[in-house]
Amino acid sequence: MKVTYFFRRPYPGAYSIEELFGSIGNYLQQKENKFQPEVIHVPNYSKSLKCIWDNIRFAKKYQSKINHVTGDIHYVLLGLSSKNYNILTIHDCATLYRKSKWSPYYWIFKYLWVKWPVAKASVVTTISEKTKADIIRFSGCNPDKVKIIPNPVNPVFKTCLPVPGNQIPRILQVGTAANKNLERVITALRGIDCVLDIIGPLSHVQRNLMNTSGIRFENSSNLSLKEVARHYEQADIVIFVSTFEGFGMPIIEANTVGRPVITSRIAPMRIVAGDGAVLVNPEDSVSIRQAILRVINDKEVYNSLVDKGLRNSEGYNIRIIAEKYHRIYHRIKDTEAKSFTVGLY
Repeated sequence: MKVTYFFRRPYPGAYSIEELFGSIGNYLQQKENKFQPEVIHVPNYSKSLKCIWDNIRFAKKYQSKINHVTGDIHYVLLGLSSKNYNILTIHDCATLYRKSKWSPYYWIFKYLWVKWPVAKASVVTTISEKTKADIIRFSGCNPDKVKIIPNPVNPVFKTCLPVPGNQIPRILQVGTAANKNLERVITALRGIDCVLDIIGPLSHVQRNLMNTSGIRFENSSNLSLKEVARHYEQADIVIFVSTFEGFGMPIIEANTVGRPVITSRIAPMRIVAGDGAVLVNPEDSVSIRQAILRVINDKEVYNSLVDKGLRNSEGYNIRIIAEKYHRIYHRIKDTEAKSFTVGLY
């Protein structure tokens, strides 16, 4: 069975989606000798309508009987034949929350990235109940068409239990975009003796805040996935108090490595974390600070979070998630697209 994966043109330092589905394809290929994953990268970034149109035409040329469109190029599904079986994976609808309805970009994104591709897809998969609700809201599709399959943790993240030794705790902050809430983390950490390890490019404003905060910090970006995993291993605590996410993969990555997590008590983070994290109000720096001090100062809380996190991560094993996609691919193969309904559970 051949499955063609369509990926965006590679961005430097942006690899998570490609790595994720590459891992799924590799796992299924080992499971089933006849499974043949083919990876196709579109030639253009989505920076203009011409580039988008060229990518759609490109996808039309390289489509196969079973196609899986992932990442930030949902629109290429418009170039695929309805006679094929076309899976669309949507990770979030964050752009439609960030952009004003008065902006032409809002409407371009709504129709090219959500409404039209969802309408044409045989089935849509997404990573959380929250994103499923967003897809239904913005596309108007039948809820039965959208199936929830969480992201698996990449096998590069392995359990590496913390070894006492850091007199000054290292706190890992994953991401620097506006929704990653770095500014409130900086406020929360003022006066706490620690090292803040930040992954992601710092804006001029963020760097100035760090330099005037009195907090020791390190900053890196454009890392390989193995390098990112190494930062988790070196950390004592992972902080991920995002204000908006489609899923929140750093929670599971930290759980898997064996590091306590502090995250937001809003969906989907609180659902993804289960009881494997301390939940805080992401809009309240005091709440964030209290959680940090609690994890630093209470060894019983620290160790309990490590244990609960490891148990939580078991549900996001590559084997479990790949099997769910495997069932979709096999059921699609034997089902007419227009009447396609799949039961995952």
